[in-house]
Amino acid sequence: MYIIEIEVRDTNGKIICDERGFNFTSLQIDSSVTNESLLERQMVQICETLKVWMPQNKISIQASVFNSISGTWMCMYSYYGSEKRFIKH
Repeated sequence: MYIIEIEVRDTNGKIICDERGFNFTSLQIDSSVTNESLLERQMVQICETLKVWMPQNKISIQASVFNSISGTWMCMYSYYGSEKRFIKH
């Protein structure tokens, strides 16, 4: 199980704001995908869908998994939409 976190920034690299002017830092989605290639495809698809709605913005996506030993979420994969680059950490 992964938590997918999406961060969208404007063309100047600033985090976008909601309609009240508050910073909207990220959006989280739960994913039950366990295969790395399927996870990459899902992250790319999310990015491409958001690019249709916000072509001028920079989109970064991270997939994190819960580490029961440390009790924290660890970022395992990242996808940088503007560079079309998928990274395994």
